[in-house]
Amino acid sequence: MNRNATASWSGYSHQGKAGILVSLIQINNIIQKCDDSEIEHILNEWLIEYEGAEDFDIKHKETVISRHQVKAKSNGSYPNNYKEVLGVLKYQLINGYLKRINPGFQICDFDKDGNPREIEVDKESRFLHTITEVKGFDLNFIEFNKYFQNATFIDNPNNIKLYIYPDGRNYCPLSTKNDQLKKFCISEIRKILINRNHKFKSSSKEQENIYNALIDTLDNEIRIKHNIGKTFFPNLSFHKIYSIITDSKKYQADYIRFVRKKFYESWLEAQKRLETKKQFTDSHLDKIDIAAKSIYHLKDKNFIQFLKNINPDKYNVNELDSLDDLLDLCKIETLKEVFYECIAQVTKEIFKVEFQGYNVHGGYLLTLISNRPGNIDEVVKSMAKNEHVTKNLFDRRYLINDRINEKLIHEYIEGHADSNWGDKVNSSDIFFHPELEFVDLESAITKLNGGN
Repeated sequence: MNRNATASWSGYSHQGKAGILVSLIQINNIIQKCDDSEIEHILNEWLIEYEGAEDFDIKHKETVISRHQVKAKSNGSYPNNYKEVLGVLKYQLINGYLKRINPGFQICDFDKDGNPREIEVDKESRFLHTITEVKGFDLNFIEFNKYFQNATFIDNPNNIKLYIYPDGRNYCPLSTKNDQLKKFCISEIRKILINRNHKFKSSSKEQENIYNALIDTLDNEIRIKHNIGKTFFPNLSFHKIYSIITDSKKYQADYIRFVRKKFYESWLEAQKRLETKKQFTDSHLDKIDIAAKSIYHLKDKNFIQFLKNINPDKYNVNELDSLDDLLDLCKIETLKEVFYECIAQVTKEIFKVEFQGYNVHGGYLLTLISNRPGNIDEVVKSMAKNEHVTKNLFDRRYLINDRINEKLIHEYIEGHADSNWGDKVNSSDIFFHPELEFVDLESAITKLNGGN
């Protein structure tokens, strides 16, 4: 019997995180017991499935190893507050339709007439997750009434157990600034990285990035399955979870998707701000939307190269195996305040995605450079070291940026490329336009709109 009643469910919710935690604990148990050569094969046989019989199942092949119901009741202090979980689930055929006549934890499937079929999950593997302590949960009738005379006792015929978390408590509070579920998950991620002697085994920052990638992957899976239909349950194989944590290529792919999402969200935020100004026509905002979507839909390689091209001062991006590397190329506030602001304010010329700017007056590259004018030495030095940009990038007359409005860059290099820069820098080796110069945002908008 399929529930799937949470159409707007998000992977960022409490039950999503609880499922990830249970999966990570099980993965650690598995890899501790098998040889390295067997890990991938074995993990492919395991998965977590959401929104099926209950909130989530842990499965080995087709067998339910454990079944979990998650309840976020802030006032759920006694077992009677969970009678819809602790009761015996019953269905009845009424007017040709199966209708639930008694709520309860689903321990078996039902036939078309509402009759229970074989047990799906054994009695030691049925779990209830709560966000508050449930008093007297394991007490019998006599003991419960002895200690809690003002509460109502309820039977637990299906032997539902409270899930025990890594800190030994049988409940875990909802996410706050002190997100305990997140901490538990990161601890399990760390164990996997240590087991594999991974380069991020001692990096708390990268472990948190991995956690974010897992949650984002789950959220994406849920949205996809909801769009397909209610008979398709969101799931993640243990191998996929393990790969996100340990496989560099998969890790980078998830990061790119995360950054791609952040990129487009920055446009949605900018769009709201531009709409409040009420100075732009709908058709003009539509043109910006088309540009933003065109960038968003670039292939991974081209999307990353686009970000590199509009960040010519970011030379130390390594191999992009860190989420921070990618986020450093996708500064949300700079995108809103410089990138989209320029595209919005320039009404006489069209921003060309493939050109990363405006192909007029010798060419304008729209960059995310946001340094103060006094830091031009640092900016030009970084640009001179950048090996990641394409050669045609500097076949431009102007580099649009937030605040720097300076003389010709090759003259600046020739005047400042001294021993403090390390190797001597020759402008002819780097910059291809003899008149390349910075132009600040305000000046660029004026020029592109036909002013001086």
